[in-house]
Amino acid sequence: MTSAADRRLAKLESALSPREAVLAWLVEAQQFPSLVDHARSIVELPVEAAPLGVIGARIEAAVRAAMKGQPSGTRSDAPSAMAPSCSRSCSS
Repeated sequence: MTSAADRRLAKLESALSPREAVLAWLVEAQQFPSLVDHARSIVELPVEAAPLGVIGARIEAAVRAAMKGQPSGTRSDAPSAMAPSCSRSCSS
């Protein structure tokens, strides 16, 4: 791939929502006949190229893009999947 194509692909991948990032990895992982085969394919990868590193980077990029322009520490519009369940179970 050319460097321009690499940049375009990186930009598209960083535009994925956290859910889309995980689903993209799942589609890739399902191309292997077994979990062992998938693990063998990634065992020699550097940390930043391994699935958890890639998913984390994609999610971080998505959150940063969503929060762009907001002052540091602002969370008023940030969705929180844990807040409702934590507020019920953590308050007892």
